[in-house]
Amino acid sequence: MADFFDHFPDSYVSNSKRIIATPSALAKSSFLYLQETGYLKLKVSHTSRRKHLDSYLIVLILSGNGILEYQKKRYILKKGDCFFIDCNSSYLLQSSMADPWELYWIHFKGINAKEYLNQFEACSPVVLSLSDFSSVQNAFMQLLTINSHKDSYTELLTHKYITDIVTLILTSKRLDAPALETEMLTKLNSIQTYLSEHFMEKISLDQLSTLFFMSKYHLCHEYKNYYGFTINEYIMEKRISLAKRLLRFSDKTIYEIAKECGFYDGSYFNKCFKNAEGVSAKKYREQWV
Repeated sequence: MADFFDHFPDSYVSNSKRIIATPSALAKSSFLYLQETGYLKLKVSHTSRRKHLDSYLIVLILSGNGILEYQKKRYILKKGDCFFIDCNSSYLLQSSMADPWELYWIHFKGINAKEYLNQFEACSPVVLSLSDFSSVQNAFMQLLTINSHKDSYTELLTHKYITDIVTLILTSKRLDAPALETEMLTKLNSIQTYLSEHFMEKISLDQLSTLFFMSKYHLCHEYKNYYGFTINEYIMEKRISLAKRLLRFSDKTIYEIAKECGFYDGSYFNKCFKNAEGVSAKKYREQWV
């Protein structure tokens, strides 16, 4: 059986374009780099299977429909859908017989590619109905264009457009997903405002649970699901950011700064600061002042 991304006879396609790239050593070490990208509009149905390919794959469905089978689940694909998968896992793609699909695809690898996929899997379903379809489509078009004629900027611009595609799908909301209830959204915004105003104080989940009439589990789950980070991570980011400002623009001692930022133990402050910045608070002040 011919593979989905192998060459098709003319009788199979209405239009197609493929670019296969060979990245430089610099691109492999420093960028997200292209393995291949292309555009395809089928005339007929087609089924393909693949596994153990050292590559990441993003596909954008422009028209038509079909299915994706990946990690023992089946997904319906239609116009406006996009998926992002690891090709080391086996997958199957099957275009509809009645309405064969038209799509863009990109195979890529490179720095942080796995981390992008992990982030996608943590916050998104495998198949997304994109809220900003046109921007993703434009990024695919630009990727094809700049790789049609390679020059000294091609790999850098390729990195940019792959990053744009990944960023757009990571930040896209599902068109078919129910909107967050207005009451819950209002409550989450109130929680965020409270944390922004009181992060220097001792804040417990019990306190927040009582204040906003939510169970601790529900509070933590809804907050992380909506904002993408935990309450403790947000409080820590606010405290460290304030500490950095005070270290640079005040004459206060490190102990005074730690206390003002909500750290009541100097050793714990130094540990948290070094975890966040890679250097001690004292060294940070010396570097920036």
